[in-house]
Amino acid sequence: MLTSHGMNFFTNLIIALALSIDAISVSTVIGSTCKKLSYKKLLIPSLLFGGFQGIMPIIGWFLGKFLNQFIQEIDHWIAFILLTIIGLKMIIEDFKKECPTDTKEFSLTTLFFLAITTSIDALAIGITFAFLKNNIALPALIIAITTFITSLIAIIFGHKVKSLCQNKIQTIGGTVLIIIGG
Repeated sequence: MLTSHGMNFFTNLIIALALSIDAISVSTVIGSTCKKLSYKKLLIPSLLFGGFQGIMPIIGWFLGKFLNQFIQEIDHWIAFILLTIIGLKMIIEDFKKECPTDTKEFSLTTLFFLAITTSIDALAIGITFAFLKNNIALPALIIAITTFITSLIAIIFGHKVKSLCQNKIQTIGGTVLIIIGG
């Protein structure tokens, strides 16, 4: 189980990679829908995904700090349960996915909502960090940078291999979160 003594860079990186799986999946689809790849089509989604993935844990951390005063006795169990639920949700969603067939490109509004949606798990991680009394600044930065970079790579990958479907990558991310929580 994660302790209140903090986490090292490697643990934060693993969490960041697990959290970025949703953004990677969506970014691959975005890349596969691009008729022609441009810097704009690479940077806008990647900045949105990375930005929201970095902001949401901070919001969650403050929310968790507020809630912690009321549930201090059971906060480590809540952290375990949150990580397990997030991980299981990712695994279940991965098995429900089908390959996209629509080649319509994504609008800025759609990208904005996708960035929010893919970062909800990061909000829960922020709450968990608060319960575990871990600092959030460095993990949030690592999460933002990791998601930005992996989104860039995923968009390029999706564009290059348009005919392939993401095969159960979210299952790996969900499993990692469950393991970290346990």
